[in-house]
Amino acid sequence: MERGEDKVLEATIDYYRQVSASAETTLNALMMRQASSNEALLISAYRASQYAWAPNLRATFDELVATGDLSLIHDAKLRDIAVAFYTGEAFEISDVEGRQSRYREAFRMTIAPETYRAITKACGDRPDAANGANISYVCKLDLPQADIDDAAEALRANKELSALLRLRIAELDNELDSFVTVKDFLESSLGDYEKSARRRSD
Repeated sequence: MERGEDKVLEATIDYYRQVSASAETTLNALMMRQASSNEALLISAYRASQYAWAPNLRATFDELVATGDLSLIHDAKLRDIAVAFYTGEAFEISDVEGRQSRYREAFRMTIAPETYRAITKACGDRPDAANGANISYVCKLDLPQADIDDAAEALRANKELSALLRLRIAELDNELDSFVTVKDFLESSLGDYEKSARRRSD
């Protein structure tokens, strides 16, 4: 296993939990289940449209497979763990669903380009040394109040957004379940492997 996969997995799970929370907040605001200022609605609606870019964790593994050198991982148990992890589709599925999200497309079609650029600049992904990208920080839009109000009204007037948000929330639930399953498998499998390796060395 390459170094850092567990950290990438944890960061991805944390990021999608932030996106999911934004989606829930936006849906509640659009359904008038909770009060939300126009600025807060714009920010949560934008963050609900975000997705985590899938990193290429497989470079070394794919090279071993392509060259027929997978046997260089001499321990059969560790080799099986690597194959199960690197051939999983969790990252690929979340990447495709995120980029092709119908909600993401509808959101971008609903607000003005200059408004979108301002939200991205003020409230977009921010690097976090501990957890990768972060979108849960407090931000303030550098826009005239009239532009904020117009954009929020456009979101509320778009009758498709609530249904698309429900779809996106369901997708995020499935993606998070997949990532957590992979994380649990990795921790359990490597833990068992390390225990077995220690017993063999005793």
